[in-house]
Amino acid sequence: MRRRLLIALLLCPGLAQAHAAFVGAGDFYAGALHPLTSPEHLLLLLVFGLLLGQQGRASLGLAWFALSALAGALLADRVGVDAGSGVLLLALLGGAALAVARPLPRLALWALVVAAGALYGLANGAAREGQMALYPFTAGVVLVAFLALAYLLQAAQRLWNLPVSWVKVGVRVLGSWTVAIGLMVLALAARGKVVL
Repeated sequence: MRRRLLIALLLCPGLAQAHAAFVGAGDFYAGALHPLTSPEHLLLLLVFGLLLGQQGRASLGLAWFALSALAGALLADRVGVDAGSGVLLLALLGGAALAVARPLPRLALWALVVAAGALYGLANGAAREGQMALYPFTAGVVLVAFLALAYLLQAAQRLWNLPVSWVKVGVRVLGSWTVAIGLMVLALAARGKVVL
């Protein structure tokens, strides 16, 4: 009897949360750790760090991303928008631009960066639970984005300036894989198989 009950419970799972806010870590550290537990946020940071390094627009792009992420995280409570699929869609667009490896017009690049930062901030700010303080949590979210992008920018600039051509091809392949992953996850989300 117990075995049948256990099998029945295993076959009928309830709602599973992909990740939770780190309540015991403190508000700042919960904000800093939250983007690191979400694959779409990591993918967005990876793609845009490499894209800004490839485009040679490092410092200004880093500042715009961080400022728009700050604005998005602060407005997350008021807006109440689920930005999970938007984050993935912008990672897909950034991956396509990374794969093409052509210089983007400045306005198009800034529009992508600001939109990506704002959606990153909205998605992470919406994950803040009621008992967490807004400003420390938001500071952690924005600091992780800033540090990850700064590191990836420097890595991409150094990789892009190497005389070896296979490194540039590898970065472009990473961009195309991002597009493939994004399309697959968005298609599964549209069919109801994945919740973003």
